[in-house]
Amino acid sequence: MYLQSYQRTNSDRQNYVFVVNETDGKVEQRKIEQGIEGLAKKEIIEGVEPGEKLVTEGKNRLVNGAPKSKKPKKKPCC
Repeated sequence: MYLQSYQRTNSDRQNYVFVVNETDGKVEQRKIEQGIEGLAKKEIIEGVEPGEKLVTEGKNRLVNGAPKSKKPKKKPCC
């Protein structure tokens, strides 16, 4: 699976991503195996299934099992 952007966490020399669980409304931290990393795309070869939603911003405030939240909408100017 190739992705435009995702944030990975490197902990104990392991790569992790946060996956949104739509069933319970929480995020799950998952170990991944990363493949090729290019300038525009990154490959995940294990740990995430096609169609699953990954956290792409704000991972520094997340822990496993945290409730998901949407980015606040920006109010239009003027």
